[in-house]
Amino acid sequence: MKYLIYDTALNSLHTLLLLQKYYGINESLFKGTKDQSLIDVSPWLFRIDDKLKENLSNEMEVSLQFPLMFEATGDIHLLAAHFRKFIYQTIDGREYFFRFFDPRVLEKFLPTCDRDQVREFFGPVQYFMVEGKAPEEVIRYWQENGYLKQQVIPFKEVFGMGETNSV
Repeated sequence: MKYLIYDTALNSLHTLLLLQKYYGINESLFKGTKDQSLIDVSPWLFRIDDKLKENLSNEMEVSLQFPLMFEATGDIHLLAAHFRKFIYQTIDGREYFFRFFDPRVLEKFLPTCDRDQVREFFGPVQYFMVEGKAPEEVIRYWQENGYLKQQVIPFKEVFGMGETNSV
């Protein structure tokens, strides 16, 4: 199944509401945390389909900057629980907020991981996908036995349409 993590802090509450209109299977990654009331800046997990671009292109004032897409098996609630364990990190007694759902952060983080960290972070995820350098490209990340792999693919291979990944 295909999923999207929408970062409301980088985008808009309006687009969050549009995504919720089209994709009823969703959950805030802040649900059950100390930040669960921060709806207007929370990251949201959506189960999506190949009509994402089509659905949002019919709407006004859509903001879909830096989306993180991925393919995974399993229930959305289990996926959300998997990702929640990475948001708050304690290092040397201090708590840090890890914005892994921002592709700019993810792209810098993944290459620093050892094999065990790669396996743990991917968990039930087969592929992470982020915008490529060119508008018609997507960078797909996956792991094989803890080794990080990546490939640049055309956007239309991910969603089966379009020449660009901007909405």
